[in-house]
Amino acid sequence: MKNINDEMLNKFIDNELNEVETKMIKDAIENSPELKLKYSSLLQTDKILHNLKSESVSSDFTKKVLQKIQRQKALVKQQKYFLFTVLSLFGIIALGIVGFIFYQIISSSTPQSNQIVTTYSKDVGDYFSELFGKKNISIFGSVLSFIMLVSGYFFYEYQKNSKKNFTH
Repeated sequence: MKNINDEMLNKFIDNELNEVETKMIKDAIENSPELKLKYSSLLQTDKILHNLKSESVSSDFTKKVLQKIQRQKALVKQQKYFLFTVLSLFGIIALGIVGFIFYQIISSSTPQSNQIVTTYSKDVGDYFSELFGKKNISIFGSVLSFIMLVSGYFFYEYQKNSKKNFTH
């Protein structure tokens, strides 16, 4: 009884023991109520486990998992592209503003330094003056705000859909 453990009882249930061991365990089970209880619970567990249906996956399970992984990689790539595009737009706008400010500084300085400004830089300065002038700055700000709102909305919807697709 002392050297009969769960492993030996499981082997007995699975008929993996030789005749001598089988007889020894049968005798021990008949003579020990404690071992008989343990044996019956292991036997019930064995029956329950054998009656369980095994789970199977569809034939295209691997394909679906790989597609989800590829979609996730594509999502990350698209997010980087989106952020790069938005940051580039803001960078171009910032460069325009800085150029306008430099032009204003150069044009408002002494008449002697006005001679240094070439015709090309004056034309660029005039263009930025008109673009960021009092008439256009509110329109420009409104358009920029609208672009930010629309891109933020599309980015939010894209994130929401990609998370929904990734979980399914």
